[in-house]
Amino acid sequence: MRHRLAASVSALALAAVGAVGSSTSADALPGTWTSPNVEHLLNIPDAAAVSAKFVNDADGKARWMYLSTWQGLSIYDVSNPALPLLTGKLPLPNFENEDIDGNANIAIVSTDGLTGGVVYIIDTTNKRLPVIKSTYVAEEGAGHTSNCVDNCERYIYTATGERLNVVDIADPANPKITLVDWDPAVGPAHDVDQDEAGIVWMTGYNGGAGFAIHPLTEGVSDAIRLKTAGASPTNPVKITDMVVNGVNVGSDPAVNDFILHNSKRELGTSYTQTRGASRIGSGGVLAVTEEDYVPNCEGQGRFHTFDATGSVTKGEPLELLDTFKLAEGTLDPVAGERALGTVFCSAHWFTVKDNIVAIGWYGAGTRFLDISDPRDIRQVGYAVSVDQQTWASYWVPGSDYIVYSVDVERGLDVLRFTPEPDRKQHKAPAPKRTKTSFLAPNPALLGGLAYACPIKPAEPLG
Repeated sequence: MRHRLAASVSALALAAVGAVGSSTSADALPGTWTSPNVEHLLNIPDAAAVSAKFVNDADGKARWMYLSTWQGLSIYDVSNPALPLLTGKLPLPNFENEDIDGNANIAIVSTDGLTGGVVYIIDTTNKRLPVIKSTYVAEEGAGHTSNCVDNCERYIYTATGERLNVVDIADPANPKITLVDWDPAVGPAHDVDQDEAGIVWMTGYNGGAGFAIHPLTEGVSDAIRLKTAGASPTNPVKITDMVVNGVNVGSDPAVNDFILHNSKRELGTSYTQTRGASRIGSGGVLAVTEEDYVPNCEGQGRFHTFDATGSVTKGEPLELLDTFKLAEGTLDPVAGERALGTVFCSAHWFTVKDNIVAIGWYGAGTRFLDISDPRDIRQVGYAVSVDQQTWASYWVPGSDYIVYSVDVERGLDVLRFTPEPDRKQHKAPAPKRTKTSFLAPNPALLGGLAYACPIKPAEPLG
């Protein structure tokens, strides 16, 4: 019953401080500030939370959540998405496992190449008692992220090393690694994301690209059909990238001056347009974050939309549609609409539902971006707090617009978003920052693993 008690205590604490979820005052501490269409339901202080993975039931509704922290793996029952309940834990100090993955029976936890590159395959068949099934050491400096392809039925892709680690887990107790060269249009990839059509999108230091890992035969050009005839998980075949007229837009400092971090292509969607002549087709948007936070957020990580309308079917390049910067969604309630850059203010991990992006923006909390007009990205909601390092925000599958925001400092925040008509914009206030509002070494928390943050702490904002 411990998990029920922890959730109840969190709920009581929120009630005690009043209408925290709707507060807009930067002086009402402690609290969470939200736009009027975002409700803060709950905070669960699961220490140093980093990333999450949902396991859905047959109807596509989330049943379980794997939460990766720097203390290990937590498994939650999320059948009631407004009240996630802890069911099991596996102590496993690791750094940093930014994108936990898996399926109903296994969870994949990576340790960074700088801290050993060990990847854990964890048996989660018993959600109350997860156990390590096997481990492998990623080769050539990899281990930063590990992602399933084809729902981890057989293969895992582990990055970010000199080459991609394609890991065969046909026998999960005996993983086997095949090394695959990176495509130069991507460079060493930071993340691998497979969309519902089976296309694998890789984003990295040089840009982004889409790959077939099985032959494409339906709804594609003859050229793509021929090109992908030999595609397989160990032989990913590039079908599109960001090279336009011989120039890799993915390497342009206006798009990427550190790394293209992660991406999503939502299928079955339609788009409206107020700008541009070319039509954006259904599922024709690739959303991408750029991570960049040095120095002092002057080149802060941004969020981009790319036209992917003909990319999969014809191999046409991904062309930039719009870019959203934090400055467009943050205001100073005292001095007017003057954008404020706080330490660690880069865009980070995100998910998409009905053309609304829920994105973790490090020290700027969770932002909601409307990409229904992909040439005109708008911030339509937010949730920020005094001290935060929001690494990821996830729409809970099958829920009524509930979002889990995963935060290294706060743990797990449960939010509810309410769509509004006419893409109404909401700019976030800039609450005061404190000395703890930046990442700092904490060997006790990491079980002996320490790390360094290259950014000086921000001065408190008045």
